[in-house]
Amino acid sequence: METAKKKIKLQQYITAILPKIEKETNGYLKYPFLSVSYGKYYADSVFSWDNFHMALRFAADGKIEYLRYLVDNLALYQHDNGYIHCVVSSQNNPENYSSEFHAQPFLAQAAWLYFSKGGDENWSKKTWKKLVKYLDFWEKSNQHTNGLFAWKETYMGGFDNDAASSFLPSGSVISPDVNSWIYLEYLAMAKLAKLLKDENAQELYKQKADKLKQKINNLLWSEADGSYLSYSIEHKTLFMGFNEKFHNLGLGENIGKYSFQSCSNFIPLYARIATQEQAQKMIERYLINPEHFWSNYGLRSLSRSSEYYNNAVWGNPPRYGDLNRMTNSNWQGPVWMPLCYFGAHALNYYGYKDKAMELAQNSIDTLLGALEKIGSFAENFDAETGKPLYCTEFASWNILMDILPDELNHNTWQMQL
Repeated sequence: METAKKKIKLQQYITAILPKIEKETNGYLKYPFLSVSYGKYYADSVFSWDNFHMALRFAADGKIEYLRYLVDNLALYQHDNGYIHCVVSSQNNPENYSSEFHAQPFLAQAAWLYFSKGGDENWSKKTWKKLVKYLDFWEKSNQHTNGLFAWKETYMGGFDNDAASSFLPSGSVISPDVNSWIYLEYLAMAKLAKLLKDENAQELYKQKADKLKQKINNLLWSEADGSYLSYSIEHKTLFMGFNEKFHNLGLGENIGKYSFQSCSNFIPLYARIATQEQAQKMIERYLINPEHFWSNYGLRSLSRSSEYYNNAVWGNPPRYGDLNRMTNSNWQGPVWMPLCYFGAHALNYYGYKDKAMELAQNSIDTLLGALEKIGSFAENFDAETGKPLYCTEFASWNILMDILPDELNHNTWQMQL
């Protein structure tokens, strides 16, 4: 099938399912919301990062209100200390859940995008105070003394069993992804403050963003490895694999070398934090390398050269923390569409347009393959075969993929800050 016809076929399917995931207020969800699927999985809940990326797709069609509703549904239950639940279900009182799982860093971006696209100024002014408290909580509860941030538990990042942090004690790993997302949040707050004509707040959050970007590049970039890497607070070092004593035992040149080269390490490229030189090194050495992230079906969530790499529905469980988090959300190899979206935009921005378009097309082919096999999208896909792995009738961030080729062609990025 020709590329243009494939895009049209995908767009027709996505257009058909969009109304199915639009939901009216229900129970504890006091505002309209988007359902992650239109089947039995993940029904009637709002998830911070799923719903943010779904709202981006609706905003592309001019329906900006879901950016606002995301913030409203979560911030309605904000605690006095600024904490906001990451997930709110229609049927379960949010206060019955742990107050540890703070909303992932997407709410300021949602609020700024809403206002910048013509949203209500009064709402934005009212919501500003909630966003300030929400980011203050991030700084008080998740910021290390070196100024960088860490997830309290691996699954709280959304990359549920991310190998870069699943096998070390909870809260002991500073990963590039959380810091990249908070960097974008700070930039969004600066932009929102500008629109609200608050020069002091604009300068404050611009400084916070600049300072965090500098720390990410100074503390999480390994020039020797040509990659952003996670940092072990316990061992006070960056790590991509085991130490040289292990992989120099004669077992093989690269045994243990790439064990933790995870998708969480390339999020700074999506956030445009890397210099051109840094990006070129990481992209060519890892992102477009078939021995690491590049697959004919999208981007792998863990380097193919890692000993932990697998395409099981259930991946390797965490060594520490809650073993119940060995969920169907396996981020130790399978292709996930948000990674393809992030990676394609990173490639496009840093001058790899042909590879960006190829990645977009590979991702579209994978989604169309799922339609042929199971009649719907899935949550994730086998990186070696493209086989759908889990969750039929899944929508979530998959619905972004029909607009990705046009964004790349026109060099537009919805998160252009």
